[in-house]
Amino acid sequence: ADRAGINGVIFGATVLAVATALPEISSGIAAVRLGDNALAIGDIFGGNAFQVCLFLLADIVAGQPVLQSAGDQNALLAALGIALTAIYGFGVIIRPERCRARLGPDSIIALVVFATPAFCTSRACGPEVKAVQSLEPTYRNRLAFIHVEIYTDFKPDPSKKQLAPAVIDWRLQTEPWIFLIDSKGIIQSRFEGPTATDEIQAAIDQLLR
Repeated sequence: ADRAGINGVIFGATVLAVATALPEISSGIAAVRLGDNALAIGDIFGGNAFQVCLFLLADIVAGQPVLQSAGDQNALLAALGIALTAIYGFGVIIRPERCRARLGPDSIIALVVFATPAFCTSRACGPEVKAVQSLEPTYRNRLAFIHVEIYTDFKPDPSKKQLAPAVIDWRLQTEPWIFLIDSKGIIQSRFEGPTATDEIQAAIDQLLR
């Protein structure tokens, strides 16, 4: 991940996740082709349940709880996983028969839930911007507040979105980010993803001492 310049969480949630899911994908497709849908469903839900139990093994190897080091991005991934599992769990219970474009209602909902974060950018993810804005009245005479949009002209179509020059220059792989920079142009603190207002304020107070 470091050599490719990719955030570790993003790398783990994409490249590693796909690599570890390949056996389940293969066996699931084979089961469906054989007409044994129950086997495919059991493979998917069973695989997910087993992988979550790997946290137990991780705790044993690390000698301490590993979830304490989970960041905000991991929390968002956990929430996404719970949401998708809940959607398909509900589908197993109600067993909908209607479909559109060969997809059941549960798959359509899951597709929307999974795709939504791709369009959640800067002001669309307003809480982080609001957290900084809430601090501006207190520090406006001592700090310069600068907001940079991630895209020069946001469009829902990923192929038409253009990253802002500052994002490219800073080589940011994710968003949002908050940087606290001192009078010499040195970054003193940085926050990736959702950050509590009091955490930002504490860093500002430390910077201004």
